[in-house]
Amino acid sequence: MLFRGLSFLLLGASLSVQNGEAKTEPTQQPFPPAREIARDIPYPGRIELKIDARNFEQRIIQARQTITTHGGETITLLYPMWMPGNHAPRGPLQNLAGLRVTGGGKNLAWRRDPVEMAAFHIDVPSGVQKIVLEYALLAPLNSKQGRIIFTRDFLNLPWNGLLFYPAGYYVRRIPVDASIDLPEGWSWSTALAAKPGAAAIDFAPTTVADLVDSPLYASRHHRRYQLDGGKQPVFLDVFGDKADAVNASDQQIAVHKEIIRQCDRLFGTRPFDRYVFLLSLSDKIPAGGTEHEQSSENRSSSGYFSRWDALPWTRMLLPHEYVHAWNGKFRRPALTFTADFNTPTRNELLWVYEGLTTYYALVVATRAGMLSEADAHDFLALTQASYAQLPGRSWRSLADTTNSAIFSTQRPLPWPDYQRSVRDYYDEGLLLWLEADLLIREQSQGRRSLDDFMRAFFAGEAGRRTTSTFTFDDLVAALHAVWPYDWESWLRLRLDRTGTDLQGSLDGSGYRTVFRTRANKFQQLSESEAKQSDHSYSIGMVVDHSGIVGTVRWNGPAFLGGFSSGAEILAVDGETYSPAILAKAIEAAAARKGEITLTVRDDNRVRVKKIPVSDGADYPALETVPGSVDRLGAIFKPL
Repeated sequence: MLFRGLSFLLLGASLSVQNGEAKTEPTQQPFPPAREIARDIPYPGRIELKIDARNFEQRIIQARQTITTHGGETITLLYPMWMPGNHAPRGPLQNLAGLRVTGGGKNLAWRRDPVEMAAFHIDVPSGVQKIVLEYALLAPLNSKQGRIIFTRDFLNLPWNGLLFYPAGYYVRRIPVDASIDLPEGWSWSTALAAKPGAAAIDFAPTTVADLVDSPLYASRHHRRYQLDGGKQPVFLDVFGDKADAVNASDQQIAVHKEIIRQCDRLFGTRPFDRYVFLLSLSDKIPAGGTEHEQSSENRSSSGYFSRWDALPWTRMLLPHEYVHAWNGKFRRPALTFTADFNTPTRNELLWVYEGLTTYYALVVATRAGMLSEADAHDFLALTQASYAQLPGRSWRSLADTTNSAIFSTQRPLPWPDYQRSVRDYYDEGLLLWLEADLLIREQSQGRRSLDDFMRAFFAGEAGRRTTSTFTFDDLVAALHAVWPYDWESWLRLRLDRTGTDLQGSLDGSGYRTVFRTRANKFQQLSESEAKQSDHSYSIGMVVDHSGIVGTVRWNGPAFLGGFSSGAEILAVDGETYSPAILAKAIEAAAARKGEITLTVRDDNRVRVKKIPVSDGADYPALETVPGSVDRLGAIFKPL
């Protein structure tokens, strides 16, 4: 009877579908009303945020937040997703857990917005003047789960990951009191001020905007270096996995101090009251940086100081984030400014925000002595060669790459030189601004330079200032004021063009890119550290020291030979693979205009593949152009 009854029910359901309204095509249901737009008025209440970050064993950070309310209303709380400097929605919403809301001694239900996943609606009963939220941020335990921020020895606390704020108000108008409990014996640093006479981790009243913009570093091992004193002091706070990692020599600190002096001479004034470089030295935490108004997050290798000569590329990080205090924080592209942390930014001027900053990171690092001029030449050779004939430019412009951060998965790309990536508005942006600097210097016969533009466009009154936004037209006008030229057409050509050729970025520099049979020092050190060999300009691929193929150059010899990343090279011309044997085989094949034979394992299949080699000159370098003016020397000369 059970099965017969079930069959009858199913038959009835089928008839109702066939004879009912389901015959019509479905229509889209309306979206719920959009949340309230932020207004530039004070929030009529206050937030109190208490953080417990003592559980370093399990990397669990607990939060308790109290928010004053009116009662008898539905309040919408937002979890920050779009932080300045990230250029994309990177808030760790997936790691938020255990959310519980109470008010008036009772549990209050929360509802996630069906469209905006980081918005939470709470019905607050009449008479309830405050609500309490309790929740946890479950920090990633390994890199597969996300960026590591918490280890047994170090914490990079993101306030945005531990905060809700009321919708409908500019975040700079929402007051907050914050405090934190850290593991016993840990030192800490942040741009936030502590309450006078209070515990060291009870902070002075601030706003949601300034709290999120003031990350905190903490560690067992910490050392502070004062880079500059006076009314606008600058500090370098170093945190490490090991006690000896934070120790710097006098000479190393001297060149860090010179970063400050060179930027003073470049910009003329400082756009902050005080500044803190937060520098973590760890091999457990991925390298990178994020700019803030009065501080910066800087993550580098544990050997930043101890292996100084072996890691020259790490020495552009701090200059990059420091230059952002002017370009990106004080002056910001108008479309990247938003009133809160949940409105998407529009990134069309990232070639200024990041590209110009990358250019001046190289310039300031060299002027300060963080890099030698030879290091700077090597870096420029590698960058210019990479972009001189970039396959991806055949279909995608530099301007379009500024959108990459928004849809990037933050995972490696299958064919990065063809797809183009977030690195392009940094590095091709650097080449664009180098070309602009050279143009001004050449046409003015050295009387003017891009330095004049930087001072005029980014300087201002000394001390912390209100953010000033700018547009493309503002940029063009400021460049024209430094040197009269059709800057709009010049920029639009370089931003919007497609086609693979980008050869002119060094024109007028006194140098040109050539290819040699031995890598320059910068590349040698880079390859040694990464444990790989870059043969992009001969056979068209990068191979690690174990024989695994990394990136393959689109339409290069290896690509045309059927190679893709992930394949394993077992033998080269019949000899067991080693980096030295591959390099020797490439050189020999180039001399006879022949080919190399590789035995490869890919997808559990072992095959023999051949790659023609027409040129063994595999490695970019700069060489002087006889009879030319050395304008790179003028650019890198200390101010």
